[in-house]
Amino acid sequence: MSLQAPTAAPIAATSSVFGPLVPCRRARSAKARTPGTRSRAVTHARTRRAETQLSQVGGRRPVRSSVTRMDTPTLTERRVAALQAAFYISTGVWPLLHRRSFERLTGPKVDFWLAQSVGVMVAAIGAGLGHAASQRQQVSPELRTVAMTSAAGLTLIDVIFVARRRISRVYLLDATAEAALIAAWALAWTTRSNQSGQQRGGLPAGKQAP
Repeated sequence: MSLQAPTAAPIAATSSVFGPLVPCRRARSAKARTPGTRSRAVTHARTRRAETQLSQVGGRRPVRSSVTRMDTPTLTERRVAALQAAFYISTGVWPLLHRRSFERLTGPKVDFWLAQSVGVMVAAIGAGLGHAASQRQQVSPELRTVAMTSAAGLTLIDVIFVARRRISRVYLLDATAEAALIAAWALAWTTRSNQSGQQRGGLPAGKQAP
């Protein structure tokens, strides 16, 4: 019994000496884990905030910005009317103003008054299209019909009489320009119809239905 007493004393002393060190180590480890815990809390809070914002935005209708409209211009009927007006007026008044240059490019004419008559009618159509393009409203269906049928008629005349060798082949350039105008009118009319249908269906212009 007397031999075991000295052994118990150092153990007690050791425990009394190192005993206070255990809480200090735990405190250090807790302090070391504090930044990680805080970063996880901040990340969780940011995630919750982002989810809340996404849920709020998801219920709203997307709005197109003006920058998007400027970056992606659409082909409107007013622009096509302005383009055809410039082309018709310039080519229509040409035989009226300078016969020599007109015949130099298109060939000599026996009855030049016929070319002048056609020029007057073409320039008149161009003036009507130019007036419609200058107004801040959509082109009327009647004027669109006049523009497309006149372009189609001139295209047929150019192709048929060039094939019969009655007029110069340079008129094929005019036929190409007239065909391009017809295609532009068709594209602009299709774009307008799609936008009108989407607006009636409750979708903003330029937004396709899923």
